[in-house]
Amino acid sequence: MFRRFRGYFPHYFSKHPTHELKELYWSVGIMDFATSAVALFEPIYLWTLGFGLEKILLFYAAVYLLYTILVPLGGRVAARFGFEHTILYSQFAFIAYYMCLFGISSWPGLVYVAPVIFAIQKSLYWPAYHADFTLFSGRDQRGREISGVLTVSSIATILGPIFGGLVLNFFGFHALFTVVAMLFLASTRPLLKLKEIHDLAPFSYKKYWEILLTPRHRQSAIAYLGYAEELIALVMWPVFLFVAIPHYDQLGLLVGLSTFITVVLVLLIGKKTDQTAKKPVLTLGSLLLSGSWLFRAFLNFLAWQLVVLDAFGRVAKSMVSIPTMAITYEHGIREDPLAIAVFFEQALAIGKFLMAILMIVLMQFVSPWLAFFVVSALASLLYARLKDSKNQGLVK
Repeated sequence: MFRRFRGYFPHYFSKHPTHELKELYWSVGIMDFATSAVALFEPIYLWTLGFGLEKILLFYAAVYLLYTILVPLGGRVAARFGFEHTILYSQFAFIAYYMCLFGISSWPGLVYVAPVIFAIQKSLYWPAYHADFTLFSGRDQRGREISGVLTVSSIATILGPIFGGLVLNFFGFHALFTVVAMLFLASTRPLLKLKEIHDLAPFSYKKYWEILLTPRHRQSAIAYLGYAEELIALVMWPVFLFVAIPHYDQLGLLVGLSTFITVVLVLLIGKKTDQTAKKPVLTLGSLLLSGSWLFRAFLNFLAWQLVVLDAFGRVAKSMVSIPTMAITYEHGIREDPLAIAVFFEQALAIGKFLMAILMIVLMQFVSPWLAFFVVSALASLLYARLKDSKNQGLVK
């Protein structure tokens, strides 16, 4: 698959990706197809069960508070048992999470269990994934390799919401959760072909917190807090779309169409990131992403507006994500992949937790959608605070 893509776009994909990176691409593609088939509809599912916006935000506030606490343990598990096996364990947690979600309609008490399991899944998956990518990607073409995995993810995301919407329309949430669970397990198969990595010594739980809280790391932590806007993008924006278009198949098609528009542009961004300084791309992306959130405050619920702004937001987010992750991975390769991954994920989780709490407070005084979009616009500006990795030193 990747050889064919490189034939058509020889300058936009990495020239000689490692075997390990190719397998990681396959794993991400399968997992993102499964995730995108259900993730768009996950907050909508809670909405249809009678959860209001405030309760949905409380649900995810619990997830990210627990994630902040547990992710250093995920780093220790990855160092002890290896990255690929830790990712495999995370998929069983993902299946358990969706089983809990599926069961909430019959056993409401599972709403207290689901955030714990979701936080465990994230704690196992993300440090191991980021450490894998740090070690498997190449320095001179890291931007293109990140855009490559984002392109694979985008292609999967084009098809996933359409597939998920059709399954929901004809068979319901039960069938969708079952199919997604099987795909989660299938996504680990490419990684299990790789030689397991065991040679990274784990930091103590306390050390991970010291890395996060040390004053010299403050500017990077503040930049990663910008991912607070992602909470609105992944949780509140789907509910907003569902209010505007209350049909699963049409909603899946809309998101698939907006994602399709972004695919080629993501490749261009990756190439540009390798050719120029990363900070200007990151700064421009931060400004455009902020603008995309402000524009959403003036929507009239017309389908073409939703497609255009969703696509614009995705492109702007790619302009942020590609240089951000390139800088983060470059730092990880010089210091310690797991330490940097845990630092990144902890700061990100704190940002999302604070966003959820702030939104709950603001909803008591102003229109919730106006609050969501305006605060997301402000949070997006934080990305531009990230320093070039050459000026950082997280691990001493």
